[in-house]
Amino acid sequence: MVSIENLWFSLKETIETLWAILVIPIAIIVVTLIILVIIERKLLKKIRIIKSDRNLYYTNQLNKINQTNPENDLRQIDKIARDFFKERFNINNPTGYSQLEDFFKEEDNKESARFCNSINDVLYSGKKTNNKINQELISDFSSIIEKNSITNKQKAEKSLLQKIRDIELKIRAFLHI
Repeated sequence: MVSIENLWFSLKETIETLWAILVIPIAIIVVTLIILVIIERKLLKKIRIIKSDRNLYYTNQLNKINQTNPENDLRQIDKIARDFFKERFNINNPTGYSQLEDFFKEEDNKESARFCNSINDVLYSGKKTNNKINQELISDFSSIIEKNSITNKQKAEKSLLQKIRDIELKIRAFLHI
C-alpha cells in the first residue's frame, strides 16, 4: 500500500517541479518586458532629440555649402530644400517647384511659395547662377527652416517603436496580462 508519507513526498516533488517549470519562463518573460520598456524609453528620448535637431540638421547642411561652384551649390540647395519640404510637409516626391509653389499658396505659406518660385526661376530659366543668387536662396531658405520647424517623428524610429510595442503586446497576450 501507498503510505500517506509517500503520497505527500510525491505531491511535494510534483509541486516543486511545476513551480520550476512555471517560474523560469515567467521570469524570462518579465525580464524581457523590462528590457523592452527600457528600450522604448530610450527610443522615445532619441525621438525627442532628433525631433528638435532636424531643423538644425538642415541649417547645418546649408552652412556646409562652400560656394566655390555655383552650379553645384544650386544642386545642393535644391536637394536640401526638396528633402526639407518632403519631411516637414509630408509631401511625397514633389515633382517640381511650380507644384510646390501651388501647394504653399493653398496652405497660405507665402514665404515658401516665393522661395519655390525663385529657385524654379534659377533652375529652369536658362540663366547662369552665381554666388549672390545662391546666397539669397540660402538666406531665404534658412528663414523658412526657422519658421517651419519639423514636429513629426521620424519614420524609422516610429516603425521600430511600433515593432517593440507589437512584441510587448504579443507577450502580454500570451501571459494574459
